[in-house]
Amino acid sequence: MLKLKVEGPEGEVQAFMNDFTNNPQCSIKSCSQPFQNDYLENDETNSFCYFDYHPLHEIGKAMVVTFQTQNGEDLTFSLEYGKVIRVGNIVHITGKISSFLPQIAGW
Repeated sequence: MLKLKVEGPEGEVQAFMNDFTNNPQCSIKSCSQPFQNDYLENDETNSFCYFDYHPLHEIGKAMVVTFQTQNGEDLTFSLEYGKVIRVGNIVHITGKISSFLPQIAGW
């Protein structure tokens, strides 16, 4: 079992924890409720979560990621293994894809 502790502005911490609990690779055991969080100065808070992590190959679920280019084309690929983490409007994707992405013009 792993413990995750997140510290920052209350709204951002709550949004991150909501996204994290919906991650299929994480089996959540318990999470702090707002009244259990530690409130710090400058409207910041600490929140925590206990969870088990399961790699994609263990849970048997393919992760499909789709990007839309500026000209409206959809680029879809499957991850053999990896993870997707969203913090606000920033998405971090790491892993190994099943096939290569087509060349994106301008990159």
